[in-house]
Amino acid sequence: MDRLLLLSLMVFFACQRPQSNTPLLPTDVASLCPDLADPSYQRDLAISPQGDLRLYTLTTFRSVFSAIVLQSRTLNTWSEPEIAPFSGQHRDLEPFFSPDGEYLYFASTRPLELSGEAGPVNMWRVKRRADGWAEPEALGPVVNREKDDFYPSVAANGNLYFTAAYEDAIGREDIYVARYSRNAYLEPEPLDSNINSVGFEFNAFIDPQERYLLFTAYGREDDMGRGDLYISFASEDGAWTPAQNLGPKVNSAFLDYCPFVSPDESILYFTSERHLLASNYPQRLDLAAMRNLITQPQNGSANIYWLKWPDLRDSLRASFLTQ
Repeated sequence: MDRLLLLSLMVFFACQRPQSNTPLLPTDVASLCPDLADPSYQRDLAISPQGDLRLYTLTTFRSVFSAIVLQSRTLNTWSEPEIAPFSGQHRDLEPFFSPDGEYLYFASTRPLELSGEAGPVNMWRVKRRADGWAEPEALGPVVNREKDDFYPSVAANGNLYFTAAYEDAIGREDIYVARYSRNAYLEPEPLDSNINSVGFEFNAFIDPQERYLLFTAYGREDDMGRGDLYISFASEDGAWTPAQNLGPKVNSAFLDYCPFVSPDESILYFTSERHLLASNYPQRLDLAAMRNLITQPQNGSANIYWLKWPDLRDSLRASFLTQ
């Protein structure tokens, strides 16, 4: 192999592989989460409020099929990944724990009726028990309509935020809230134009106390690429402030989505399709080099990224207040 090509590939692969001396701590700028680095398509990280479980979605190209992967934590070590006991047969994705840790919410194409066929994407939840998991249950017809419902996110008061493209939508795809009152969901409402636009808004994370909302928007004037992460804060009167782009410390020229803030609010996790691939290499790659290239993290599939959250959150809020 040509020495220039060999050197180029060594540098390229060294940048992609998590280094053994890389501290397992996030910085102020988004980076690949080292203990989740994987060549497969990963998205939708969720961590239990107790900090003892970690789940994410593992999916095929274009999400033709997906399953929820589970890891448990013992001391400072995460177990080997495995398909969650309630997943693996249907297209399951987008896990989210209720703030009390009692339920895991997720989206799925599993049939609403036991004898039915797979239908649109609906929202489900499964109760976590001391001895494992109960049977998943659908959230009901108020929030599960004939069209797809994605990315459930639940506040401490039970309010459910999710993504849908209903007839009363402001844009192509919007973020809705179904408020929870007297043990039931009220009719979903689209969030106002400080969040939703005529374009695409999707995959929202709601702060448990509803102090802020993180979501992805595509096609805005300040979009850095194929979809960026934005934040909106709740004002004193309960209205949402105009959404702000999280900026270059987080967003890239590629799709950045699926935000999740750790239960202790120290880390922002998100999914990104950014990669380290090049359109051209100094020399022609042989088959072994090509196979090595596509079996590295950041190979064009999505990976999970992280960064420190409190300072960025506070600076964004301060920036809005001074406008």
